[in-house]
Amino acid sequence: MEPARRSSLKDWGFALLAAAVLAVVGVTSVDGHPLAIATAHPWVVEGIGFVATAALVFFALRIGRRDLKLRLQQLAGGTDALERLSLVAERSANAIIFTDPQRRITWANASFLRMSGRTAETVIGRTWSEVLEVRRLEPDAFDRLRELLAAGRVARTEIQIRTVDGRSIWMDIELLPLRDRDARSTGFLIIGNDISEQVRLRESLREREESARLVLEAADLGTWDWNPQTGALAVNARWFTMAGYDVGEIGTDYVTWSKLVHPDDLPTAEAALSAHLSGATPRYVTTYRLTTKNGEERWFLDSGCVLARDPAGQPLRVAGVRMDITEQKRAETARRDSDELLANIAANVPGMIFQYRRNPDGTACFPYASPRMRSFYGVTPAQAAEDATLAVSAVHPDDLMYLRNSVTQSAIDNVPWRCEYRLCPPGGRTIWVEGRGMPRHLDNGSIVWEGQIVDITERKLMEFEAAAARDELARHRDHLAELVAERTAGLTAALAQAERANAAKSEFLANMSHELRTPMHAILSFAGFGLERISSADRVRLGNYFSRIRTSSQRLLLLLNDLLDLAKLEAGKTVLDCQPHDLADLARQIIGETAATGVAKRVGVEMETPDEPLPVRVDAIRIQQVIANLLSNAIKFSPPGSTVRVTASFGATDAQGNRCARLEVTDQGIGVPESELETIFDKFVQSSKTRTGAGGTGLGLAICREIVQAHHGRIHAESVPGGGTRLVVELPLDDANGARAAA
Repeated sequence: MEPARRSSLKDWGFALLAAAVLAVVGVTSVDGHPLAIATAHPWVVEGIGFVATAALVFFALRIGRRDLKLRLQQLAGGTDALERLSLVAERSANAIIFTDPQRRITWANASFLRMSGRTAETVIGRTWSEVLEVRRLEPDAFDRLRELLAAGRVARTEIQIRTVDGRSIWMDIELLPLRDRDARSTGFLIIGNDISEQVRLRESLREREESARLVLEAADLGTWDWNPQTGALAVNARWFTMAGYDVGEIGTDYVTWSKLVHPDDLPTAEAALSAHLSGATPRYVTTYRLTTKNGEERWFLDSGCVLARDPAGQPLRVAGVRMDITEQKRAETARRDSDELLANIAANVPGMIFQYRRNPDGTACFPYASPRMRSFYGVTPAQAAEDATLAVSAVHPDDLMYLRNSVTQSAIDNVPWRCEYRLCPPGGRTIWVEGRGMPRHLDNGSIVWEGQIVDITERKLMEFEAAAARDELARHRDHLAELVAERTAGLTAALAQAERANAAKSEFLANMSHELRTPMHAILSFAGFGLERISSADRVRLGNYFSRIRTSSQRLLLLLNDLLDLAKLEAGKTVLDCQPHDLADLARQIIGETAATGVAKRVGVEMETPDEPLPVRVDAIRIQQVIANLLSNAIKFSPPGSTVRVTASFGATDAQGNRCARLEVTDQGIGVPESELETIFDKFVQSSKTRTGAGGTGLGLAICREIVQAHHGRIHAESVPGGGTRLVVELPLDDANGARAAA
């Protein structure tokens, strides 16, 4: 027999034995004569009665109280069984009292006295309801208790009592009727325990559930609770009604739901659900169209999550809410249509449409600006929407105060704003604009202008030209002789400049003719040798001819590439692939590629760089072309044993507060005369010191200047004290990283 079953049979046997003993004690005589033990030792009878009563307590506790069972098991084997039962009743954590048939307390354990805050003297002889001062009980609870007790059944209920010190506690009590062998009532056994915390938690849970229900009703949300294993779907009433159905009118299974969802939205919704069920996403969120009962398509948002999974990770319960977002979707569509309409209007209206707001604290922004704002102010509409400072910084310094005064005057007088001013966006040309707008005063103290800004540069140029023409005419009228002399001097200077340019061009053409003829002559000569001796010459010699032809062709190709580069740069047709780069890294690569040339000429190359990167946004190929040209010239014109120094650093701050990346190439060569430091960058021009000996076409530095200027940078030459030349290239720092790197 199993141990648990044997223990259960022993318990029942012990309980029956205790009941029999109690019945015997209840009979103190046989045929009217007192029992000998009762006469000789009355305290023994009382002790046996107490033990028998405790046995009945043990029976009740074995059935209704698990903690008493544990205590009995712990005490088993210690002392005599009767003493153990008495000890259990006295030291139990549950409140235990015995009453007579009139429900007057005859015995109470320490736990009951502690819970009620009373002593044994104050409770013995009083009814348990008087002692406990029952405060809350369901209306029919006493009637139900009486019926159960009258039928000899165990009664159980929850009551709220008041202790001596005024505290209110909740108790869970069981009332067990006690009878003798003749089935006469001998009293009641009452077992109770403090459940105040459980009641508090239960009330808190009920309040939270009620609060959640009210929130869901107020939020107009449908709720659903789905069992993926069985397919069962529990929903609230709003889940039905938001789709136009009465409660229970349609099925709540997954198949019914999938049939109502728009076919174009179902795959997306199912994919979102599958992703969450598999654990790929933390929540299930999707939107879809659903056909309502009257055939209308409405938009819904479903949001939920898995609440329970089995040991294998499969979902057991998924719950969430459904929200009708039709009006939100319609508003989004209307807003999108409105934005598209406004964008189309803005794209076809001359100039820029704007809304400018000045706040009471002095800050300002452009809540709306059409895309042309970038070409006018050099900032995006999104940047200007946060803060107008960047846009205002594009205003010409000489016009800024005038512009601010015009805006202030418009706000004070509440009159239309009109102002003409110049804009100098970063990296762009200066333009004249005219702004017009109407002020509106808002309740919060802000002032808003809506209006338009147009480019009036051509009109202004015409006005300036007309004014200049008028001034010119006045000068002609008042100082005709002086004007003629000035014009003559100007024409003379222009003629001299033209003659210099023509001479330079002629010199360039002569150089070009020579440069073109030299490789072409070599190509033709070696090609002729090859043709004449193709049958007699050995392969080595023919290979030499072909190598000479290839070398001359490459030289010719480089020359033609320079000419094409210059032509494209002058025509503005060169497309730059600008990407973020470190200027120092670009220079290091070129130094590595030209190292062999320096070694061959016994010219050293040293480089100095800052600890931080020099972030620039450039076309790497073109900028490296510039660096290679400058480094090649420096090595070419440096004497053997000298050193070319390449220095990369952060440049000085310009008038607009912008810093630049600076690259210097300094040689110890023959140098450039001070008068030619600027002209060496002109087309067709070479320095007088390099015009002979080293050769060249005079295109290299001209191409370098065109490339650097295309990157909005600068290039110039400086004389180095003691001999040599320094070529300096300055490029704008990358907007994204330059400020942080330079700090």
